[in-house]
Amino acid sequence: MSLLPTPRESPSPQPSISVTEAEYWEKYYGDSEVIYEWNNGLLEEKPVSDYVNYLMTLSS
Repeated sequence: MSLLPTPRESPSPQPSISVTEAEYWEKYYGDSEVIYEWNNGLLEEKPVSDYVNYLMTLSS
């Protein structure tokens, strides 16, 4: 019996949307469901780690 999670397909990231820096800090920074990054006025969804990256963290 393996205790490792099975690999799943990641959902496609949403297209970038234009927001102010204040909107980013107020509405998106603390979102626990999705991790966002504010980059020069664009809100970008950061992809979740994949299964290979997860396995690499186990070996370190």
